[in-house]
Amino acid sequence: MTFHDKSTSSRREILSLGAATGVMGFLGAPGVAYGAAHDHETVQYSLSVRTFGAAGDAATDDTAAFQRALDAAHASGGGVVYGPPGRYLFKGVLEIPAGVGLRGSFQCGPSHSGIRDHAQPKPGDDGSALFVTTGRGSEDGKPFLTLNTNSTVSGLTFYHP
Repeated sequence: MTFHDKSTSSRREILSLGAATGVMGFLGAPGVAYGAAHDHETVQYSLSVRTFGAAGDAATDDTAAFQRALDAAHASGGGVVYGPPGRYLFKGVLEIPAGVGLRGSFQCGPSHSGIRDHAQPKPGDDGSALFVTTGRGSEDGKPFLTLNTNSTVSGLTFYHP
């Protein structure tokens, strides 16, 4: 009769357990899927540019509304400013203050084949699109976005009509 002590494990069992744990950890690791699944948490705890007067209609200049939201986030100690789906027109420049993130609704870059194929979605139909007219025709113009220490930009599509 062979006795197998359950309190000790063979090297093979330990390695198998470690590999299985690593695979399970990898599959459950935060990443794009985690971000998409928990997107509502970020949006819930952020400042919306709509609260600060952004129209998102591609006709109203939304520069000042975005800058007010960014400055308010900075004044409160940092955080995220969220631009919900829409077409935001910019005739001025933005400065993203230190510790502030500007975030749109996209989790990955869209293809927007609607620019060529009119039956497909157009920029802003399905997410946050920034239509930037700042500095048009001027190589020496100010940059549209200036990022400061620990500031971020994500989830946005930029168009220069």
